[in-house]
Amino acid sequence: TLARLRMHGGYFSLSRRLVGDKHWRTWLTARGELLRATDGERDFSAIGGALRVSTELFGSGAVSDKNAIAIGTIAVGIYFEATVRDVPIEYGRVGITSGVLCRLPFFAAGG
Repeated sequence: TLARLRMHGGYFSLSRRLVGDKHWRTWLTARGELLRATDGERDFSAIGGALRVSTELFGSGAVSDKNAIAIGTIAVGIYFEATVRDVPIEYGRVGITSGVLCRLPFFAAGG
């Protein structure tokens, strides 16, 4: 059986909005990764990259009364991502994932 592979490190990503309208948008994101990894017996460095396509519905708003104010933006959507990492071959170098996303890119409140 394979030991559990643990990875941590930093990444840099760039995104571009492909299409969108008043309350939806589709993004293409490219990400580069510099990783340290261990399987419990070996420690090694790895590099990786990913391409992600995500589509989200988003909205923004503001509410206030005499004692408080809140403004913000929220987005929910889905994504599909393909990754490549130079880890040992037995762990699989290529991955494909998908999922649901919920983002709160901006929120402020005061009172």
